[in-house]
Amino acid sequence: MEVIFALFQHRIFITLRGRRLCEDVYKGDLLSQEKTMNYYESVLNANDFFRTHRSFIVNLKELTRIEPMEKNSYVAVLRSGKKVPVSRTSYSQLKEKLGI
Repeated sequence: MEVIFALFQHRIFITLRGRRLCEDVYKGDLLSQEKTMNYYESVLNANDFFRTHRSFIVNLKELTRIEPMEKNSYVAVLRSGKKVPVSRTSYSQLKEKLGI
């Protein structure tokens, strides 16, 4: 598995696509590493990052709002305009974390 990795301060979110772990960033040098989503979830600051879905970890500083989609599904909207899925379980946990 190949991981695309960038500097923490530039990290917007991390996403898993197929068997490849990728990271979406505004800017920054990309380095290749072999890490898992569980690894990133354990090393990233839980006050700044949240796993919204089995395939996504979001930088909470980039989160602008949460929108409903279809029945019982949600997306997190980031400052960049990108939308990432939020699982039902994560939605409840995210609301609690954000105090909403």
